[in-house]
Amino acid sequence: MLTPGGHDVPSLGDVCVRASGKAEDAEPDDLDALGLCGATIWESGDAPDLSAPVRRFVAVGLGSSGLVDYLDMYGNEHRAAAG
Repeated sequence: MLTPGGHDVPSLGDVCVRASGKAEDAEPDDLDALGLCGATIWESGDAPDLSAPVRRFVAVGLGSSGLVDYLDMYGNEHRAAAG
């Protein structure tokens, strides 16, 4: 999993996501698609700028998508967006 800055990050459910590299360095030659996962950080001033890797994937016709929040296993609604 590539993460902003290559740092391990906690999920909304307090699961630690171990980084294997920096999201900012994602290249189309290395991946089939780019998926951005996140939470309310995307609505804050602390959101990382990942526009460069997204543009690289779009420029070569590879898919990219984003998921903000989610619908959890208990049925609690969270906002979701995909592109």
